[in-house]
Parts: sequence; C-alpha cells; structure tokens
Amino acid sequence: MRLSGTFFLLILIFIPAGLTADSPLTSTDFYSAYMDIPEVRKAREKALDDDLADFIFNSDIRIDQRAAVINALGWGVNHSDVLKNYLIKQYGFNKKLKLQELNDEELLLLAYRTALDDYFHPKKALIYLNELKKRPRRKSRTFAIISSLIYAQIAFDKNWCGVFKVYYRARTVKNLAEDFRSEALNITDDYMYLYKSYCKKKKNG
Repeated sequence: MRLSGTFFLLILIFIPAGLTADSPLTSTDFYSAYMDIPEVRKAREKALDDDLADFIFNSDIRIDQRAAVINALGWGVNHSDVLKNYLIKQYGFNKKLKLQELNDEELLLLAYRTALDDYFHPKKALIYLNELKKRPRRKSRTFAIISSLIYAQIAFDKNWCGVFKVYYRARTVKNLAEDFRSEALNITDDYMYLYKSYCKKKKNG
C-alpha cells in the first residue's frame, strides 16, 4: 500500500523535532566531548587505518576514548571488516574470528562498529553482545551506555518507549565505574531522553 503525500506529512507533524530521520546510533555524536584526543580528531577527518585500529584495540587506553574514535568514524561505512581483519591478524586466527578468545573490550567495540556500519540492521552486532553476556558483567558506564545504544537501535523500529527504557537503565544503574565523560553523557541524554514521552504513565486505581 502506498501512502499519500498528505498522510506522510501528517505523520511527520506528530513526530517530535529531533527524531525525524534520526536514530539512537546516528544521533548520539558523543565524540565531540573527546576532541582533545588526537585520534578522535583524526577519525573525524580521515579514514580508518592501522594506526587508528592500534588505538581502538589498545587496552592501555581508556575504553571511552576508544569508543569515541569508533563514534567519530561515523555511520553507514563498512569499518567493521577492517577491524575484524586487524584482530584476525593480531591473534593469528585462520581467516575467522574466534569470539571466545577476544577480550570484553574488543567484543564491545566490534559490536558498536558493526551496528554503526549497518544501522538499519543492528542485530548483526548481537553476535558480539551475546558473547559478552556469557561473561561476568563489566561494571563500566561506558559498557552500559554503548550496549544500550545498540539495543535501543534494535528497539527503534518497533517500540520507541523501549528505546528510552533500555537507555535509561544503562544511564541510571548504580555501582558502575564512571568511565564515560559527563559531557558525553549530556550529548547522549539530549537525544535519548526525547523518547521518554512515548512511555505512558500508568493510571492509579
């Protein structure tokens, strides 16, 4: 069934400003809170190369800074294959990743990049997140926020209240290391809290 132009315009009228043509993965450019990091600036200006891959998978560097590089690379570009091939080479795997041998941070960053590459099909990232679920939960705000953006993107097509809820849980869960800059949280909050209005309050009685 084709929608008339008038009906389509009516749909747009009732969608809050800030949500049209946007989504949890494509509208949370928190890299701007990390522009003091040279690799973040480089990722924004140039293509992914081995030097950036070295940075992304360097466990001596804070996970939020590495996630910011992933974020700065943008979306809709196939960078995940480059990162997978980099890890295959680093680990000496035979043409295929062995997920069980990757560390938690590598899995998270691969999941995030995979979801950003093809944000219309974010479930492709679940192969990495499901492997993470088998392990003890990382008490990290960065892990919580990045994972929630992927899950929110999955919920985006069907449940806009669910988009807010999955992010809100990650945002408010206690006893996590606060390893995600407050300025970056403000950026993700500004967009993700737009979905709160889609959660109807239960009436008493």
